[in-house]
Amino acid sequence: MTTIFTVVAICLFAVPDIVLISLLLRTKNHDAPTITNSAAEETAMNIDVLVPVKVPEDDHFIDAWIEAFTQFIPGKGSRLIVVSNGTWQRDRSQVPEFVLVDHKEGAGAKAENLERGIALVNSDLVAIFDVDSVPTSTLDLNYLSTQLQRAACIQGAKVTKGNAEGGASAFCEYDSWIEVSKSETMATAQNKTGLFLGSNAFFRRETLEDLGFHVSTALENIDASYRLLRQGGSVLFDPKFVALESPPISALQLVKQRVRWYLGWGHICRNYMLEVFSESRISALQKLRWAGFAFWITFFLPLSFVLAVVFGSVVYFLAAVFFIKCLSHELMYSRLRNSPRLTEVFAHCLEVQRASLYLRVLWIGQLVLLDWLKSLAFIGLVFGTSSSWSPTEKTQN
Repeated sequence: MTTIFTVVAICLFAVPDIVLISLLLRTKNHDAPTITNSAAEETAMNIDVLVPVKVPEDDHFIDAWIEAFTQFIPGKGSRLIVVSNGTWQRDRSQVPEFVLVDHKEGAGAKAENLERGIALVNSDLVAIFDVDSVPTSTLDLNYLSTQLQRAACIQGAKVTKGNAEGGASAFCEYDSWIEVSKSETMATAQNKTGLFLGSNAFFRRETLEDLGFHVSTALENIDASYRLLRQGGSVLFDPKFVALESPPISALQLVKQRVRWYLGWGHICRNYMLEVFSESRISALQKLRWAGFAFWITFFLPLSFVLAVVFGSVVYFLAAVFFIKCLSHELMYSRLRNSPRLTEVFAHCLEVQRASLYLRVLWIGQLVLLDWLKSLAFIGLVFGTSSSWSPTEKTQN
């Protein structure tokens, strides 16, 4: 009987990895997208970049964003819209003309800042970035406009880089590579099944005005993604758009960040799960990927740990799930590190490039430990969560 419970627990835990392995074995890598760089066409287009800021906590990132804007954002009429709450500590006269600052002091969530920022948007194209996340190359607005004819949201790739304490930077970089690889694997197999991840994402203005952001959950981006899907929209993952994001400053801050994410997934599951499964405008593939993941993290994952700890063998369970995760992650690494679509992404993953197989296996072990935290999603399902979390302390690149 113990063996049966252990096997069931392993199967429940390993569902996402088994799906990834099957997709990797069945599909071929996509070619890199055709890029049309026309300076004349791009200068005729503008984009508003919306950056929600919690100052003074994030104040030190603003100078880096102003520099990135002048370097990578084309369009004479493009603007950097900084929407903040807290105590604004800098002289407004020293802020460049292309920067529009909307400051409302007081406690507030990221979603509230985004809502205020949307009201200030003038351009047809809108980008949303976290203040600690900046693009790595000039935005091709002509290409972006074309992609936004295919989907309501274009989600770019994010690479986490910085100088966190205790070796957390290298792990966070590997974790970001794995997340990009998962998105690319699913995109290659199923096309427009992405999610808005909160940063390095692009919309048309009317889409954001219709969508809006809710402040009743810790994951306003996932909440917005589900509502976008229910409206018949879709999110297209495109790794042509790459952004570098700062990691949490320490392992403690990393755990704090992930606890907020996992509680938020449970809350999202409670709010939308039945509606998502019954909504005819959401495709079966979208339901499989995102509603399926929410169901897995909220129900299957906690149940797998209960079965393993209470009725099964914890040692065999951990050994098996660790082996399966190593298999899926190493298969992604070998298949996608040379993918034409991920060339720029992998070029920024220097720690991953230098890592030995032994080090990658150690990182995978840490990911298994983080999976234990994902079981907190069940608590989010029962009790919900809120947007009033203190910001994660990030390193400055």
